[in-house]
Amino acid sequence: MIKDVLNLIDKSLKSFILFQILCAVWGILYTICSLIFPTAVSKLIDQVILAHEYNKTLYYLFIILISGFLMIVFNYIQYIEYYKFGQKGKLIISKKIFDRILHANGKFREKYSSGDILRIIEQDTNQIENFIGQGIGQIAVNIIVVAGVIILILVQQPIIGLIMIILSVAFSLIQAFLSYILKQEASELRDDLGKNSSFSNEVILHSEQVATSGYVETYFQEYKSRNEKIYTKNISQMSKILMGRNIGIAYNVIGNLITMGIGVCEIRNGNMTVGSLLAFTMYVQRLYGPLVIISNSYLNLKKAVPHIERIKRFLDSAECIIDGCIKPETKMRGIIAFKNVFFKYDEKEVLKRCNLQIEPEKLTAIIGNNGSGKSTLIKLLLKTYNCSSGEILVDNIDINKYSNNYFYNNISVMFQNNFLISGKLIDIINPGKKEVDMNYIYSLFQRVRLDINKFESGLDTYICENNINVSGGELQKLNIIKILIEDRPLVILDEPTSALDNDSEDEICELFKELLRGRTVIIVTHRKRILGICDKIINFNTIQEEQE
Repeated sequence: MIKDVLNLIDKSLKSFILFQILCAVWGILYTICSLIFPTAVSKLIDQVILAHEYNKTLYYLFIILISGFLMIVFNYIQYIEYYKFGQKGKLIISKKIFDRILHANGKFREKYSSGDILRIIEQDTNQIENFIGQGIGQIAVNIIVVAGVIILILVQQPIIGLIMIILSVAFSLIQAFLSYILKQEASELRDDLGKNSSFSNEVILHSEQVATSGYVETYFQEYKSRNEKIYTKNISQMSKILMGRNIGIAYNVIGNLITMGIGVCEIRNGNMTVGSLLAFTMYVQRLYGPLVIISNSYLNLKKAVPHIERIKRFLDSAECIIDGCIKPETKMRGIIAFKNVFFKYDEKEVLKRCNLQIEPEKLTAIIGNNGSGKSTLIKLLLKTYNCSSGEILVDNIDINKYSNNYFYNNISVMFQNNFLISGKLIDIINPGKKEVDMNYIYSLFQRVRLDINKFESGLDTYICENNINVSGGELQKLNIIKILIEDRPLVILDEPTSALDNDSEDEICELFKELLRGRTVIIVTHRKRILGICDKIINFNTIQEEQE
């Protein structure tokens, strides 16, 4: 698993081992100081308080002060290094995940819901941070501390040392058993959380439709049932984690009881001083904290395994948009040809022997009934889905051979949902920060009949998440402005005027005639006014009949 995680964060095993050795040095220094501290306290009691050698008071107090201060310094350095390493790993993986999403094809989006993806980004990456950073780090640090304390006890009091080793082994075996059970439950809980997040996200995004559907109680009961199931599994997980912690408390109690019992006997026999007994009690207490941290960290590492495996599967998924290497120096002309294209969706044949030509620098409308293949045509042309067979050519080159960067920088797309990423108005209509005359931008607002004064801060107005502070018509007009600013040679418009009134639609049509001439434009529409400005109309109902 460690090798898998290192591959995810682009680190070699050698560099990871060197990092661990460096951090171990700080851990050893911390351990040495933590052992000096009780010894100095022991000497202070035996030589100063009981033997009345008060001239040594400042000496031992100085040793206690310095050892305590250095413990703080060495502990801080080690933990901050582990934390930075974990944060760096999380940052690398988060970038990879986001890049993977941006290059995902349609098959990938069918496989992962938005709620599941958000959980991977927000929660699974935290588990990676805990695994390679504080998780492994805390185990390494505290193993050094435990080893140092046990060695010291063995040298000075072998009987106590052997008993503590036996207790430590028993403690570790019980923790290992609990961790195995916890891992199984964590995997199930992770799946339930993902499904519940997707369900909640879906209801929230469509709350208006849900509220008016007549099924509010049904959806509420479903939400209640899912969360009660998660509640039960969370309680079960926490009970096992607490069992592990309570085993640590029991270890501490038993260890102190054994130390005090043997220590009293040794003092009576003259083999131990009161100060040494206090020091041994402190040693045993120092074992408790590190052992609990080791057990908790080990449990958390086991809990992280299903999250890490999920990230690995997510990044290893082959469902991505094919990226070619062809980058012509000139812009596309937009000569589009579908040649014997077949496409299946869930074993259902959507396109069969599809052959069509879209002429360059003309406005082409695509019409047809629902399910006739219009949307599929656009998805195939945009490479979000791959043909089952056949090929799609743009300027006589297979679209999969184009570099994605070149391909998409030559195409402007306006989807039917009219979605725009939230941000300042000027940034969402000109996301590429293209140098454009502001007077031209204002003229576009006028031409699409969108009053810039409606926006409180003009072009600096913030458009909220999911575009909730603009209407459907305004959003459609903003998309049109964005496409006109982009000024790309190939334009795809899916129902570009569906939310507009007749007057606005007339103005938009005139704008298209004027500003989109000389480009290859594909418009999916059923609006007669739009059809009137097109050079060619492709009826997909007819194409389907020809396929049959």
